[in-house]
Amino acid sequence: MRDRAIITTIKGTDITVVPLITDACMSCHDGCAKQGHPFTVINPHNFEIARGTVVKIGTSVKTEIFQGLFSLCFPIACAVAGYYAADPLALCITGHPAMEGMHAGCVLAGLLSSSLLVFLSSRFIIRLVKPEITAIF
Repeated sequence: MRDRAIITTIKGTDITVVPLITDACMSCHDGCAKQGHPFTVINPHNFEIARGTVVKIGTSVKTEIFQGLFSLCFPIACAVAGYYAADPLALCITGHPAMEGMHAGCVLAGLLSSSLLVFLSSRFIIRLVKPEITAIF
């Protein structure tokens, strides 16, 4: 499971956790969980936590819906817009209707540019609600 994490530091309301990646072999009984990169979470349910506590991490449904719409629907809509933008663009540039190659190029341009925008904005611009502690193990 990738939703488990271990608390490393607690400074006021800033809680830093490290995800536990337990995708190792099924027959391993030695506790071979690996640790991922640390990140901060919130504790809206006010669980009693301490350094070293293993917790379950989750996000709100609103955040998941927004992420799905932004990362999936937005690039698809841009690809469709690229298809319909090919005809006016071809008429403006060559004076003739768009051929299949122009349609394909505009679809790819819309898809790739919007995917790049989603990637860059998710890394550097958009800071959604922090993940939250949903349970203690």
